[in-house]
Amino acid sequence: AEKIFIHTVITKTNFEQITDLVEEWYGTKVKGIKFSFYTPMPMNGIEDPFYIESPERDQIIRNILELKKTFGDFILMSKKELELFKSTNFRKVIDDNPRDEKNCLLKKGAVLSLDSNGETKYPCVMGEMDCSRCGCTIPYMLHAVLLEKDWESMKILAKTFF
Repeated sequence: AEKIFIHTVITKTNFEQITDLVEEWYGTKVKGIKFSFYTPMPMNGIEDPFYIESPERDQIIRNILELKKTFGDFILMSKKELELFKSTNFRKVIDDNPRDEKNCLLKKGAVLSLDSNGETKYPCVMGEMDCSRCGCTIPYMLHAVLLEKDWESMKILAKTFF
């Protein structure tokens, strides 16, 4: 049987449709849904109309955690992964620390990312983005699995890729 999953990016323009999206695809041949938050490109201080700031992002995460209570494993994100996205936690996943070491496992080379020409993308699967406002689910998932050793995150990773 084929495994079909949805991965969607949450922005200021679509966050109100998350519940509708989950309800629409639940019970179909789709095996689950995963979310990332929009990550802006470096724009020299220009406000990005799609980026969601922390207080609003925290509320969206609480809403997704509520959806997990109803839709369970259809939401392909662990509680730990979602909690890492919150404003009180996300810096330990993406920020470089004072000893000039990288916290982000993607910056440390945990995943090899290639573009359509087979060239290495740096620093991660997103390429050149504003890492200080990273919303890509991959570093949060890897942190939950490899550093937090969260069992639910490991189960979801296995379900998705194996």
